[in-house]
Amino acid sequence: KGGDMALLRAIREHWAVTRRLGLVRRDHQLYRGDGFFLEILTWKDASTPDNAPAEVRKVWAELERLVDKGEGKPGLEIEEIHSVE
Repeated sequence: KGGDMALLRAIREHWAVTRRLGLVRRDHQLYRGDGFFLEILTWKDASTPDNAPAEVRKVWAELERLVDKGEGKPGLEIEEIHSVE
């Protein structure tokens, strides 16, 4: 609560780090809902989330620190999705 700007900065840092390291494709979307942010990106290699570099894991730790982990859920969730087109 009240830390939306810090969280938004960390999300933007996440995008900047993953782009600089060449881990993601150029497409990127960021949405805000009622009480959450949703970042959609495409990893160049599907194994990256399981083998993320230390610099990315550091940003993830900051994101985890900033989010409210209500209802026993993790604060940061990474889900694999696929286009249906």
